[in-house]
Amino acid sequence: MKRKHTAIVAVAALCLAAGALPARADNLLIAKSSFPQFWTGNVDKQLLVNDGATALLFSVPVTGSVSFTYTAECRLNADTGSYLVVAIFVDNVKLIPTGNGDAFCSGRSGTVGGGAARRSMTASRTLFAGTHQIRIGAVVGGPHLGASIRASTLVVAQ
Repeated sequence: MKRKHTAIVAVAALCLAAGALPARADNLLIAKSSFPQFWTGNVDKQLLVNDGATALLFSVPVTGSVSFTYTAECRLNADTGSYLVVAIFVDNVKLIPTGNGDAFCSGRSGTVGGGAARRSMTASRTLFAGTHQIRIGAVVGGPHLGASIRASTLVVAQ
């Protein structure tokens, strides 16, 4: 009888331990764009999220929190005070904290056309199960001369 009781306690302990494991994230979308994208002026631009596409669809299997990470090499052909703002849009809604005047990259003092830097940002939002659209927007601010984005990656995970 004692052996049976020990087995039941062991099974119960395993069930409790399994419930305490961290949640596993699944990638719902991974998109890469190798095309360099250039523009000048204070103009909104839809960035390529996949070579040739400015918007992509992804499916969420169950309602819950979804994370969005955008990474790219960014370069400003500008001096101090210029910056590039990047925003993630899901179903045409801008995700917070992206695109609210936070610089994705900025010009460096005294170095017009300064070196490129690899930047990354992540935002999250609760989404219902189903198909959704994602796109990336950008705008140059300040005494701008131009900007470029290249070698970008977009990852959507739940």
